[in-house]
Formats: sequence, C-alpha cells, structure tokens
Amino acid sequence: MIELAVPSGSHFSVTRAGLRNSLASVIAGFEGCPGKDYDFIVLRSNSTILVVDDDEDTRTLTAEFISSAGYGCAQADSVVTAQAYLHYNMPALIILDYHMPMVDGIELLKWLRTDPRFKKVPVLLVTGDPAIDLAHVHELGANGFFLKGGMEWEDLVAEIGRYVPVK
Repeated sequence: MIELAVPSGSHFSVTRAGLRNSLASVIAGFEGCPGKDYDFIVLRSNSTILVVDDDEDTRTLTAEFISSAGYGCAQADSVVTAQAYLHYNMPALIILDYHMPMVDGIELLKWLRTDPRFKKVPVLLVTGDPAIDLAHVHELGANGFFLKGGMEWEDLVAEIGRYVPVK
C-alpha cells in the first residue's frame, strides 16, 4: 500500500524499486509560499531515503539508483521543499547536497540537528566542492560525506546500508 501526504501546491511522483507512478497536482499555494510549485517525490516507507539536491539530473539519478537497490526514495529540489516533505514524513536517512541556491544544505542540517524529531536521522552530505571542511561537516552532525563526480554508487549504497536495512 502506498500512502501519500499531499500538501497544497505540490507535484508528486512515486518511485519504489522498479515501480514508477506519477501523480500531478497543482493546488493554489503552500502554507506561507503562495504560488510556489513544489517538486518532490513522496513514498512513505520504513526504509525511505530523502534525496535533497537542486540539480535535477543528480537528484533523479541518485534516486533511481537508490530505488534499484531496494529502498523507497523521496526527492526534494530545495531546502524549503525538503522541510515541506519533513512536515509530513519521517525518512530513514537523508542524502543532502551541500551547496544549493537560497538556502544551502548546511542550514537544513543545522535545522535537523536542533529538531528533536530528526536529531537522529542519518544525513549523508554530497557536494561537488572538494574544498569542504570535513571536520566542520561532522561537527554539524553529518554522518557521512561523498564528493560528486568521485562517488561510487556501490559505496553510497553500502553507506546507506550501515543505517537503513533494505526491506
């Protein structure tokens, strides 16, 4: 059974290990953000991984690979979209892009670590910037770090497996 949380002003697709359904819903605005179309993929599951990345190609490829490994996958294209998703859902793990426009991934990581509901949700940071201070990233509460371009998919799935068993 698939359950969807559908906030207004949203566009949804569902991805689950080889299953792809699409639902389109454009409803007038979302709390505090009238007229904003949110684009994220939602599937409630005990093993759902949330992928937060502003780059559509990277986000989609990551989600498809994670889904093919047997995990449910949700996608958010921004920090604001991720927070909207998190308002209704509890992912088992978050893969978070470090650099994003307007609000970056570090701000979401800080928010996650101060919110008791998400304090223990594992977060894997990804970036294309090799100059990131890894010690600082770990101090902020990231559980792991991957460099885009040098990331091996099998390593990412192995790291996810450390925190989330495949159902």
